[in-house]
Amino acid sequence: MSSTYKKLGIEFKPFTKDQISDSIAQIQSMRLEQILVGESEQFDWNNLLQKPELVDCVNLEQIQPDLDENKQVGQFSAKKTLFLFKIDDPFRRSVTSFLSNKALSNFIIVITILNIVAYSIPQSNVSIGIEVICNIFFGIEIILRVISQGLIFEENTYLRDKWNCIHFISFIFGWIILIDYDHIVLTILKTIRLLRVIRLSEEISPLKIQLEAYISSFSKLGIVIVPFIFFLLYFSVIGLHFFMGLTTMRCRLTPEPEDGIWEASEEVPYLCGIYECPEHLTCGSPYQYGLEWDHKENDSEEFMWNFLRFDNLPNSLLVIFTYFCLIGWSETNYMFWKAMTTYFTAGFFLLVLVFLAFIFSNLLLATFYESFIVKSSIKNSHQKVKKQQQQIETEINQKKQQQMTDRLALMSKKRKSMKQEQIQNSNFTLFFQDHQQNGFKKGISLTNISNELSQSIYFAFINNLIIILCTLSIVIDYDGLDQTMLIKLQIIEFVCTLYFYFELLIFFFAKGIKNYFKKPINYLDFIAIISQLILFCILYILDENVIINQNRIIQVFKAIKLIRIIKFSYSAKIFYHISILTRAAIQTIAKLKSIISLWIIFAIFIALVGNALLKQQLSDHETPIHYNDFSNSLMAAFSIFYNEEWHLTMYRYGRVTPISFIYHIISILLGQVIFIKLLSAVFLNEFTKQVKIQEQNVKPIEYKQAAIDLMTTFKQFTSSSQLRSTHQLTRGISNFPGNKSLIQNVRQGILRNLKLNKKITKIIVPQKSQLELDNLDFLKDQQLNTNKPQFNENENDELLHQPQAILQRSRDLSIQVDQNIVTSQQQIQTKVQVMKTLYVFNVDNQFRLHVQMIINSRIFKILGFIAVGLSAIRTMLVTPLLDPHSQLYISLDILYIIITSLYCLFIFLHIIAHGLYGNQNAFLTQSFYNVLNFIITVIEIVVVTTSIRNHVINFISSLRVFEFIKLGAEINHSIKYAQVALINALVKMVQLSIFCFILFLVYGTFAMKLLKGYNYYCTEVDQEEYQVHSNIDCMDYGGSWQKHRLGFDNILDSALTLFVIVTSEGWSPIMEQIWSIRGENQTPEENYNRYWAIYFQVFFFIGNTCMLNMFIGLVVSTYDESKLKAEGTYELEGNQREWCDIKKSIHKLQPKVKSRKPKTFIRKIAFFLVKNQFLKKIYLVVIFINTLSLSLCYVNQGVQYKNSLEIINLVCILIFIFEIVSRFIAKEFKIYFKELINIIEIFGIWICLAEKIIDLNGIGEFYFLRCFKAFSVSIQMLRNFRIIKRFNRIERLFHSIFSVIPNALSMLYIMFVFLFIYTSLGIDMFCYLRPQKYIDDFDVHFRKFTTAMFSLVRVASSELWWELLVDALHTRSPDFACIEIDDYQDFLVYGYNGCGTNIAYVYFITFHLIFSLVLLNLFIASILGAYEEHAKQEQNAISKYQLNDVLSYWVEYDPYGSGFLNYKQFWRLSSQIAICFGVSGKDLLNPANKKNFLKALNIPLYEEKSGLMGYLFHDVIVSLTKISVELKYGVKDLEKKNQQENEFNHDYYSQFVKTPYNSGQMTAIIYLQNKARTLINKKRGINFLNIEALRQELQQQAENQ
Repeated sequence: MSSTYKKLGIEFKPFTKDQISDSIAQIQSMRLEQILVGESEQFDWNNLLQKPELVDCVNLEQIQPDLDENKQVGQFSAKKTLFLFKIDDPFRRSVTSFLSNKALSNFIIVITILNIVAYSIPQSNVSIGIEVICNIFFGIEIILRVISQGLIFEENTYLRDKWNCIHFISFIFGWIILIDYDHIVLTILKTIRLLRVIRLSEEISPLKIQLEAYISSFSKLGIVIVPFIFFLLYFSVIGLHFFMGLTTMRCRLTPEPEDGIWEASEEVPYLCGIYECPEHLTCGSPYQYGLEWDHKENDSEEFMWNFLRFDNLPNSLLVIFTYFCLIGWSETNYMFWKAMTTYFTAGFFLLVLVFLAFIFSNLLLATFYESFIVKSSIKNSHQKVKKQQQQIETEINQKKQQQMTDRLALMSKKRKSMKQEQIQNSNFTLFFQDHQQNGFKKGISLTNISNELSQSIYFAFINNLIIILCTLSIVIDYDGLDQTMLIKLQIIEFVCTLYFYFELLIFFFAKGIKNYFKKPINYLDFIAIISQLILFCILYILDENVIINQNRIIQVFKAIKLIRIIKFSYSAKIFYHISILTRAAIQTIAKLKSIISLWIIFAIFIALVGNALLKQQLSDHETPIHYNDFSNSLMAAFSIFYNEEWHLTMYRYGRVTPISFIYHIISILLGQVIFIKLLSAVFLNEFTKQVKIQEQNVKPIEYKQAAIDLMTTFKQFTSSSQLRSTHQLTRGISNFPGNKSLIQNVRQGILRNLKLNKKITKIIVPQKSQLELDNLDFLKDQQLNTNKPQFNENENDELLHQPQAILQRSRDLSIQVDQNIVTSQQQIQTKVQVMKTLYVFNVDNQFRLHVQMIINSRIFKILGFIAVGLSAIRTMLVTPLLDPHSQLYISLDILYIIITSLYCLFIFLHIIAHGLYGNQNAFLTQSFYNVLNFIITVIEIVVVTTSIRNHVINFISSLRVFEFIKLGAEINHSIKYAQVALINALVKMVQLSIFCFILFLVYGTFAMKLLKGYNYYCTEVDQEEYQVHSNIDCMDYGGSWQKHRLGFDNILDSALTLFVIVTSEGWSPIMEQIWSIRGENQTPEENYNRYWAIYFQVFFFIGNTCMLNMFIGLVVSTYDESKLKAEGTYELEGNQREWCDIKKSIHKLQPKVKSRKPKTFIRKIAFFLVKNQFLKKIYLVVIFINTLSLSLCYVNQGVQYKNSLEIINLVCILIFIFEIVSRFIAKEFKIYFKELINIIEIFGIWICLAEKIIDLNGIGEFYFLRCFKAFSVSIQMLRNFRIIKRFNRIERLFHSIFSVIPNALSMLYIMFVFLFIYTSLGIDMFCYLRPQKYIDDFDVHFRKFTTAMFSLVRVASSELWWELLVDALHTRSPDFACIEIDDYQDFLVYGYNGCGTNIAYVYFITFHLIFSLVLLNLFIASILGAYEEHAKQEQNAISKYQLNDVLSYWVEYDPYGSGFLNYKQFWRLSSQIAICFGVSGKDLLNPANKKNFLKALNIPLYEEKSGLMGYLFHDVIVSLTKISVELKYGVKDLEKKNQQENEFNHDYYSQFVKTPYNSGQMTAIIYLQNKARTLINKKRGINFLNIEALRQELQQQAENQ
């Protein structure tokens, strides 16, 4: 049956998820016939053709049953199945009917779950028996389906479906479980049977849709996978030549080998070289003496069990792959920079980190995210509509009228039934209303009271207040809380609980139970309240105290009420953004329940595979994360999804079996890299969409409008009171005869007041560079915002009987009027002074104009940039470790004075030019940076004059680097968009942070109730030797009973611990710390209660997957909105915005210069060599051979093998030199250096040759040679881009990478500014710290600026950043001796023995908040935005590749790249462009419509120096592109009439003179030129069309000359 009828509801076809969600969003629970059939509208196919967009409107609930039916019943595929059963065979039909039964599908689900349970439990006779029974059932099902559908030989048979193939394979391999033999191959074969887990997702339709989407997402990887493999190989080969063999550099016990063995020292578990060994040890490698290296030397966790090395290409690829996953990268860097030059090592690994972890990882997210963005491009919308129309028309002509008649009859029947239901509902409603009215007549009912209460804002306010009170009574709990206080809090909690029961009953009576549960939030609310009722019942049965109970488990159950705080954040509109975010988050999670369920099934599958392959390979004492049972395997699987320390588990198991590497790498690719990225993309898309929906549905409280309304009401009241008061006052005065003077004074005062309050405005503006000010008499007509005299009606009643009071009142009125006059004069004087700066310089002052020219000049901006740079350099050099009496410190102090003076001068000039404050262009109102700069300068003036120097002053001075962002925003648009987005998103992000903190409080309370006071451990005692079990044992043996810094002793500690878990890679040690807790005053025991892992795993999903993606979603939407507003395209429609993008792409183009054939002999030969296709192929083969030779190196390779590779590499370099020199000679100098790759090659190839010469001669030390070699290899590997450019599709893939790099670099620029400031502050705070476990004296410390910055990069990447926080908090304690060092003099006495500080909390948390929640999300947003823009360019009506073709056409008519064509050249070019854009040349260049076509183009005409008129490059391309889009896609109004064109200035425009004419007038110009030429020829006696006469005339003129 046709898909058109399915769309109409006769039979549904499986739509994609996007189509379903769009349809539901557009028409919720509405049937198609209700739209198509109106009161005066007949349902027919022609009507449907006019509304093709309605065909997609189908309900998901209607689709799924039909999907299941079609899946199982379908049409008979094979004519005869098993060579026995024909189509009309009764048994076959019975089997088909049986398979279509819904009960069978449910039975299959139950059997599948039972089979999964059998997989999960330890293997025994019971589990094997369950598997065999399940396999029998599946075998019977396979036989029945083969009977129904056929096996494989015909279409749509059983094995032609991919899912059936998986089921069949799992069935076959399921019998291998009966073979009791332990072998690696057999273990792998047994694992294949676990594919049956997929059957669960296939039987449930929503999960199957998600699984199909997940598998289809693999096609999206093509755009990333090829560039990813290239860069992975690129960095691996560089690392191979950079660090090869360095893992053998260890501190040795003896100066030289003894007996062929050179033993390494175990007391120094580091590499050496840059790191200096202790005096009694020697740094070296056995390879230096030609000895074999013992791999067991590095078989420890410090060296990652010898898997972390660059000794060959596979090992290099593995190390670089961990960088892509952003895991364990800091340990790798710390390990190798001890053996190789520190700065080069750090630079290499940072480059790898940025490219792979930050750019490629987020590019993958952008790829998935872009696939969920609704395409609204001109091309797609046109193709979609056209395709739908063609499909509908084709299918309509094929169907019979009878089917439509049957459908219409069914629709008519349904409409009748719906009308009957509506009548019944209306009757019921009327009955209920009558009954309710009767109830009012009889008296007040409970329902009426409940309705009034439930709708009352005061009742809602009290509810929210009680929720807050209950929350506080629960979370105010900590270790050591006073018992009296605890009892009071529990009483308050109990009272709040009773109120919650009352509130629930009110809503039940008011709305009814059914209506109450219509909102998803009410389910959580009901669970929170009803759980307390159940708890009270249980406590009553157990005879426990219901109100006051200190049992920790009971307190946890009481804390369930905290879920109600979500209801508070959901309904409290006073916190508008929090309410919006809560609603959007709940709706998003509800929408994603299917993909979350699929995630759980996927995790179960990975856990089962890991358990089957790796169980019992290691014990739980050898690795904390293992696969010895299903529960621990599931925890390990989720660690893979969460990217949490999985590499350690892989290395540990890799020592035992190589399967570990295959399993973990495949799992991380399918799980974390693809599935979690896909889940994040879906979450981002859905969350941003829900935020917009909620913002439309929920309107904020208009505080400003409410205040205005209140003020208006107040003014109306006071105005009426004033009029009444004045009337009463004058009437009262008139009652006193003889007081004429008093009456006159009062009247004059009133009149003066009324004159001053006339609402007539006058604006003072400068005209003709002069300030024309009217006489002060205009004050009578000037609007003044002054305080009006206030009259009090009660006072005036008293005045009627008190003459002295009347006199006093009159005086007061006169004084108030005089004050109004003075105030108005001051306001006017202020407005006048605004036009002056420093009260001296007028607008037309020549000195002021010169100053304005100076500050707007490029030199002034360069000087400002230099000043900021000098300030930054000074900040880097001035550290607490610098001697205040040293010459460097004195020089930096002088520089400080100079910089301060320069900024004083800069500010002074700005004030002269624009003023300090008061107008839009004033210095302090221009930007936030000017305000900050002004404050810093004022503080520095005070510092310079008072000679104060401290940490705070250094920090304030470091804030000057924010000027870099201001300067960068003026140069780069991406920086500008990022800073605007940062400001716009700040309020939302602060409120989202509050929302997340609320969730931290709720979730952390449960752990706090159970673990407060338990988080202690014993130090300085060997617990196994002395059998320490408690705090008393610890102190008896001389130990110290210490508390962990991160724990759950109070609510703030709990929130901090959860924040660390959410934002940290490497939180598993905290989880291991918690699950080892045994109880109060008890020493921890390893793996005591591993079920705490569930608590942490669930929260990591809530925090990392949901909360952080909410931040990303907010930043992404804000970034896009800010970008559109900054570009001026926010108000445009989709097509208009796309046209703006096309125009931008056109204006980025520049006319090419055509390469001219050389004239000299050498250049001709070089040109031949460059253009020769055979040589080009040879060059590509040489590039491949060179890459292969560089990749085949390995450590300790043989001399002959090494020499062979070196010779191959040298020959390849010489060939490269020959190729590059040939290309350089063949092409012109300007043309050659236009491409960046040519510049890199011509300089890089000589560097490669120099490296070979140095290497052969053995010049230089080891570290120099290694760095030079790595640089040479990096240049040689870049030549692979020549191969990439030969394949257009691969080149397009790389364009997606290069399109996001500029935006990524812009964000890295901003991140560097913040990193610089925090580095400076960190050095001032932590430079004296005593070396500890994490903050040491070589890898991580704050003594040097570069090392401190690198340490903060680690914090920004979230890798174990909490370890630095813990060490920075250490103060003096029994197990940690330190000194409070205040200044350099103390440092000279005590050295690096400083204590930590609690300010570290603020320092590290704020840094991580700024970086992880703001800057990194802006980084992601910039990549998503750049990639989305790139994707839209790919999908634009005119792609950039078509524009490149246009350049090729243009250069044929303008070989010199002047950008000018005469009208004849233009006419020939336009036809080629039309063909390029897919428009018929006949449509574009119809001679009969030539005049109208030129008029439609409206291209301005320019005149060159010789007087020839023509068109310029960008005008031609823009106009032709626009008309081509309109003709091809049938769209109009690509530009708004009131839209102002962006001015695109190009340098070559100045070479031509613009005429007042355009292309529409070109026809008349050509006609006039022809007419004039005819008249001239007639005077000469030459006929216009006499070609021979023209030739003779020209020949005669040549002879005369």
